[in-house]
Amino acid sequence: MLAGTGVVAGTEQVGDQLYLLHLDLPEIAPLVQPGQLVLVRCSDPDYPAFDPFLPRAFFVFAADRSAGRLSVLVERRGRGSAWLTGRREGDRVLAHGPVGRRITPERLTRHLLLLADGFTGVAALSFLGSEAARGGLAVTLLQNSVNGGLPPHLLQADVEYRSTSPEVGGLLGALPALVPWADELVIAAAPPLLDTLAALRRSRAAPFTLSAGKPIRAVPLFQPRLGAGGGDLLPCGTGMCGACEVRVQGGWRLFCHDGPAFPLEELRLVEDEPGYE
Repeated sequence: MLAGTGVVAGTEQVGDQLYLLHLDLPEIAPLVQPGQLVLVRCSDPDYPAFDPFLPRAFFVFAADRSAGRLSVLVERRGRGSAWLTGRREGDRVLAHGPVGRRITPERLTRHLLLLADGFTGVAALSFLGSEAARGGLAVTLLQNSVNGGLPPHLLQADVEYRSTSPEVGGLLGALPALVPWADELVIAAAPPLLDTLAALRRSRAAPFTLSAGKPIRAVPLFQPRLGAGGGDLLPCGTGMCGACEVRVQGGWRLFCHDGPAFPLEELRLVEDEPGYE
């Protein structure tokens, strides 16, 4: 993982409390791959403050590697993100990355289905969808959101974008119609939904009766040791602190080192785990 002082190339407000931040990071951007994250320190590089102390972790939403630029999707929901979304062109930020393992479609995949819970889910999967579409795959990205979907123009033109909401069944309700089309699924969602889908996968209950043999990977959208949501998901990003452990079959894995994607059937995020709500 590398550190670099980046320059803000632009900030777009793309929704209510939702911003797309473009960063020139020539040390980091050429290395980023789909599924990876960057850690951004939300304080002035020249006059660093200790509150907020920890960096914020953001999935790489898009990247222009040759130009040394990457983009992150930021929801304004705390002191760190409020500071970051207030940056303007020419401002400087300190970042570290990339963090995590690349998510790559399987060799035989031709139809890739991406299921995103909320804007964090979209941020986790958008770069994967863009790269897969450029590689010739047919890609559909379905977002579940209570506050409206992502503006479609922010995604690669070849990525088919759909939206749903909890009122009409959310991601689980949309699966029966989409699973037969897909060769592979990647799901970025909160632990309760992933745990439900993992149980359905293991039992081959509907809609997974139609998906025997299809690769299904999941990106948990929280870190068990630090609680749901927030910006302090990856305190170190190197696997040294152990704060981002994810429970899987047979033990624990680190989100920042072994993730962010795990085989769905191996996850044990909520099942039999005391203290989870």
